[in-house]
Amino acid sequence: MTKLLSRILIIIICVSLLLVGCSGTSKTEKEDEVQPVGGNGEKEEEVEETGETQYVIEWCLKRTDALVDDPEIVKMIEEKHNVKINAWNLEPNQQYELLGIKIAAGEIPDVFTVNGYNNYRKYVDEGVLIELDEDIVKEYAPNVYAIYMEENPDALKYYKINGKLYGLPVYRDHYIYNRTPVVWRGDWLKNVGIEKTPETVEEFEEALYKFTNDDPDMNGEKDTYGMSTTGIDLFWGAFGIPKGIWDEKDGRLVYGSVQPELKQALEYLAKWYKDGVIDPEFVTGENEGGYWAITHAFINGKIGLTGHGAYYHWVTPMKEGQVGRHNYLELEKVNPEAAKQLVIGMPPKGPDGKMGVTQEQIIEGGGNGTVFTINLKDDPGKLKKILQIFDWVHENEENYLSARWGIKEVHWEPDEDNGVKYIDENFKAAAHGGNTFFILVEPVKFMKAAQGAQLVEFAEHYNFKTGGVQNKLLTSLPSQPQYEAELQKLESEAFNDIITGVKPVDYFDEFIEQWYKLGGQVLEEEANEWYSSFK
Repeated sequence: MTKLLSRILIIIICVSLLLVGCSGTSKTEKEDEVQPVGGNGEKEEEVEETGETQYVIEWCLKRTDALVDDPEIVKMIEEKHNVKINAWNLEPNQQYELLGIKIAAGEIPDVFTVNGYNNYRKYVDEGVLIELDEDIVKEYAPNVYAIYMEENPDALKYYKINGKLYGLPVYRDHYIYNRTPVVWRGDWLKNVGIEKTPETVEEFEEALYKFTNDDPDMNGEKDTYGMSTTGIDLFWGAFGIPKGIWDEKDGRLVYGSVQPELKQALEYLAKWYKDGVIDPEFVTGENEGGYWAITHAFINGKIGLTGHGAYYHWVTPMKEGQVGRHNYLELEKVNPEAAKQLVIGMPPKGPDGKMGVTQEQIIEGGGNGTVFTINLKDDPGKLKKILQIFDWVHENEENYLSARWGIKEVHWEPDEDNGVKYIDENFKAAAHGGNTFFILVEPVKFMKAAQGAQLVEFAEHYNFKTGGVQNKLLTSLPSQPQYEAELQKLESEAFNDIITGVKPVDYFDEFIEQWYKLGGQVLEEEANEWYSSFK
């Protein structure tokens, strides 16, 4: 009996050892078969030295450039935080559309950038996102939370749906200045005999007619216009609420495009178009391709007034040794003297002294944000790790600049005017996971370090804090998906038809009536229900 028991014991031990060996092989084979969405096939594993879980994070934040192989900023973040990041490399110009297709197919990243309130609400309704506990943000991303509270305290309130937070809104430092630019060809003003920068609608009108009729480029041909697409948009606020935004009127939110006051602006614009002052191709816009903020119509000498882009796309040299940015540089290539004589003005004042142009909302892009998905529902440790990464980025200037531009003293060194100076001119940070890929918020307190003193000096000098009107509707409305597309089409056609003379100015009254009948009344009621509850 003793011998039999001994033999049975030996058999049990051998079988156990065999099963252990098979178990290890099976696990390896299984892991080799699993390929995380958009990633490199790695899974979470225990780090032997510390026992800490090494999380594999499916990361899909906004990008402006395609990523190179082995992006260095991504690797830096991985090493500092003991994580593996599967960086989703979607085509930048189609990233939101492609992401939507993947999510619809069940391929969901752990964290991603959502574009706009409508999509934010859609992903919440579809159950793609998890509710974010504000106390968890405070605990694991205290620096990020402090930035919101110090610089934009209402941002988290605005980003709640039915009182619940599902993500963190994208806040940009430059929105404290981001009034629409008003830019004149200063050499043209001089050539047609205007010494004072136009301020009123009447003074703008005088300059626009002279730009069209008085040969401002002095080439002996009648081949110029006063303005085009973005010039038109400078005038709505001189008469009422700027077109396309919601603002308060008599204690209620109203939509600017259907306010009776804009009829007066349309009278001016229809007359100017008929008289040839407005570029007849204004409907196609001022940009001919490439970077969206470049106004080719202005740079190539077709028009003399523009409001294209944002203030930071027009930065001019403020002192010896500085260089301009974006549109200034493009104009300098074509006409250096014209670039030197650019005039930065203010929006036109209307008959009652009103003035206002569209300004960016406090939340980027009409509701952009960083959101966290159902992948993290049963994995609070990974959520905390993601928040800790964001918090490290926003802990101090050096971390922030490293996540944005690359590693200090390897890729860049500090530069007072421009924020940073690249050590390797061929290094493009955005292609290595820089720029927006790890940036949650862009705080004002880091603005000079990131953008440079020149940009801040430019914005202050030309008073870009004044004259902007922000959209006060900072949420998506429940009925927007049902009505918005048809209402936008109605609005676009009505305004274009009135300006171009296809329909008389009095058609504006009929347009207002149609807008309310086709769903605008519902949207206005929903907007005020939200506004009153929020207030």
